[in-house]
Amino acid sequence: MHLFILPLVSTKPISPRKFQLNRFDRFIKLGPVLATTTTHYHFKIVSSCLSSYAIQYKELGDPSAVLEKVQHEVSESLQSNEIAVKMLASPVNPADINMIQGKYGKKPKLPAIGGYEGVAKVVKVGSSVKNLQVGSWVIPIADNDGVWKHYGVYTEDLLIK
Repeated sequence: MHLFILPLVSTKPISPRKFQLNRFDRFIKLGPVLATTTTHYHFKIVSSCLSSYAIQYKELGDPSAVLEKVQHEVSESLQSNEIAVKMLASPVNPADINMIQGKYGKKPKLPAIGGYEGVAKVVKVGSSVKNLQVGSWVIPIADNDGVWKHYGVYTEDLLIK
């Protein structure tokens, strides 16, 4: 079994032709976005925002037709109870594909960022955060905020250490 990591580092647009279902591994291969390392993240700070990319869909349907790479900015200004994380790895689970197709038990609020499982590293913490520090590895558990992105902001109760 292969674990595919989606660091979303490509600067090239994703063509729907690049998406293909590997029937043996049941993973989506995202062409130039697919990688097995997370050491080549590209980001820049613009107006106190972490500027990066995410894989998003605005409608339900075939992943090869509805997924798109979009600019995704996360504010560096945190509330006292918030934590900014950098996504390190996120597999493509069959449930993710079913969610995109609209065949899962519930429908996402659109537009939605794909992916519901992943590992992240804490990059900044709010002043009232007690149990996490910069550098901690965490698992986001928010079911309404996908993880196929570079950065995210969560409250402490939505992260497992």
